Amino acid sequence: MTHYTIFDTTTGEDISVGTSEPTLKVGQSFRATAYDPNRHADRTKRYVWNTETRDYDETDSRRGILSPAEFMQRFTVQERIAIRGERGTDPVVHDFLSLLEVAQNVDLDDPATVAGVGYLVSVNLLTAERATLVRAWT
Repeated sequence: MTHYTIFDTTTGEDISVGTSEPTLKVGQSFRATAYDPNRHADRTKRYVWNTETRDYDETDSRRGILSPAEFMQRFTVQERIAIRGERGTDPVVHDFLSLLEVAQNVDLDDPATVAGVGYLVSVNLLTAERATLVRAWT
């Protein structure tokens, strides 16, 4: 089955992917791609849209998987102390830290990780810039 990806012709950013030939808006183009959502279910592979080649690059998803300790070490000591200090007063922070304590690993792209780090930004325990660094694969 052929998969099509719609992308912005100016920036190259992907907009959506599907199996039927798309109806395009002004400033959009599409191409048949190697992306297959069924292969995407393989947790050892990740497909990342490349804005230059305008196709998906297959990468090793394990780059974005950390132990909970490795994840927490991405925060500075001051950030960790501030986050833990809110555990007793903020139920969302308490829940996020509780989930980390029982997790076998932390996927940097998992929606729960993204939401948890985003929440820390929203309550000023972390800056947006630091959140980007905490979630970076490098």
